[in-house]
Amino acid sequence: MVGIDLVGLTNALTDITFKVSDEEIAHLGLKKGGWYSLNEINIQRFTRMFASKNPKYYVGGSPANTIINASILGLNTGLFGSVGNDTQGDIYLGQIKKHNIEQFLKINEGSTGVCYILVSPEGERTCIPSIGVAGKLSLPFDNLRKAKFFHTSGYELETDPRSALEAINHAKYIGAKVSFDMADASSVKNQQTNLDKILPSVDILFTTEEEAKERTGYRGQRAIDELARICPIVAYKKGPKGAIVRQGREQHTIKAYDVKKKNTCGAGDAFAAGFLYAHIKDMPLEECGHFGSFTASRVCNRNESNLSRN
Repeated sequence: MVGIDLVGLTNALTDITFKVSDEEIAHLGLKKGGWYSLNEINIQRFTRMFASKNPKYYVGGSPANTIINASILGLNTGLFGSVGNDTQGDIYLGQIKKHNIEQFLKINEGSTGVCYILVSPEGERTCIPSIGVAGKLSLPFDNLRKAKFFHTSGYELETDPRSALEAINHAKYIGAKVSFDMADASSVKNQQTNLDKILPSVDILFTTEEEAKERTGYRGQRAIDELARICPIVAYKKGPKGAIVRQGREQHTIKAYDVKKKNTCGAGDAFAAGFLYAHIKDMPLEECGHFGSFTASRVCNRNESNLSRN
């Protein structure tokens, strides 16, 4: 593992993406843009609807999307996670190899995790994950030793907090920098105690307005100030309103690029990939923010959840 720029720990999920109407979302009793487990929805209605669709399958998981995008941008990358001993797992491993990512994925007995992604007409996504073996993150992290950066998210902290904490602590022990994506406001709400433990170890924090509000109780500048007291670099994402990036006393407002949104799924992961790429290439903070915003816009303008066309 020589010269690895960025390595990630992911819930290794296969994204199953298909288009839906607002009426179909309402018929399932879901709120557009939310995350739901399979036991929270009407399975019979969902199964009937799914049978009428033409889904597309992509390698996924939030940190995996970031790692794939970073690899496409030109970084040397690696990925930790767990897949099942099934056809979907074989496909996942093949796609990771295709992107020239060093794979440290463990094959477990059981089903590879999937995430159904329902894409509304304006590009908003509603997600229904079925975690399978993807949440089994008890892995040997020795291969972290040559990585410059380690990246994971709140999803992994929620599925296997012990292993996520172990990986972050090991990354810090070997001298790697840590980037962390808060991932989802509900994850932040559920993991406040574990966030207390890991945030002091995080070098670059990615958060949305809602996630920051859940963590700090504030929005806007007050939220950024609170998080910046703990994490050296904070990227505060505001969706179509752009982002604010902060390092010490330096702060920049970053515009969102004007594109026709086809699918917002993976935009935040792409922002992280672009930002990390620029940061690892020693670009100034403002350029890192713009590069993250531009990379996110490229994903929004595609049907895929990352920059890959496959």
